[in-house]
Amino acid sequence: MKRRHAIAISLLLAVAVAGGGLAATRTVGLGSSATTAATSDQAVAVKKAALDRYEASLQDALAKKPPKLPPLVAAKGGQPTPASGAAPKVIYVSAQPASAAPAGDDEYEREAGDGDEHESDEADD
Repeated sequence: MKRRHAIAISLLLAVAVAGGGLAATRTVGLGSSATTAATSDQAVAVKKAALDRYEASLQDALAKKPPKLPPLVAAKGGQPTPASGAAPKVIYVSAQPASAAPAGDDEYEREAGDGDEHESDEADD
């Protein structure tokens, strides 16, 4: 490696280290100012009271049981519903084979310009 390349790489590395150090000091400065932010005891008490009320409402909702559901009835025809435990009867039906095209249909459709050769042959007869 040439000396010129080594100097360029070391300068770039030094700039990167300096930038990282600057970013780290700013981050630490933000963290310390955020933790020293004054939060009044009254604001904390208000939030705590609101959370306690919400917790009490959740406990009340948990204590209430939903009403019982009505029993399931049999479906039309006297067959029990699948929820009653009896498996429904499954009938497999295979698909019908595709029908053949009627005789006389061309496999490919012709466009208006394709029929010119046949018409000129017929006109020469």
